[in-house]
Amino acid sequence: MSSPQPSIAVGGVLGDSDSKSLNWARAIGELSRQVEHAQAATDSPLRLSIEFHVGGRLASVDWSGVRTGRFNRRRAQLIVQAAVPPFSEEDERAVLLRLLVDAVDQAEAFAVRQGVADSLTEIRIIVEHVISQ
Repeated sequence: MSSPQPSIAVGGVLGDSDSKSLNWARAIGELSRQVEHAQAATDSPLRLSIEFHVGGRLASVDWSGVRTGRFNRRRAQLIVQAAVPPFSEEDERAVLLRLLVDAVDQAEAFAVRQGVADSLTEIRIIVEHVISQ
């Protein structure tokens, strides 16, 4: 018997291996753990995967904000990509939390347009819990 898929998952794509990128990797990893722990018994009509993209020498990010990625209708799984701004005075967590909220907004709009869900209340509850930590 397989375990249920998480309602929301967070990961990162790094375009470099320098110290700045590694700081982002640590912040993304910590956020991923917090999201995982916050969703113990939740179920959502949409499974959301958020990919934070950190540009660098090996792979640049030539877009900003959040955008819808792939959608698997059979699994009701959506990937939303979030571009980490190249220069920010904010700490990593503040930037990631802002992008996380934007990604959920994007996913909810997509879910409504596609008739997958009327809202993503369950995912929003998880995000609110993570923000309040």
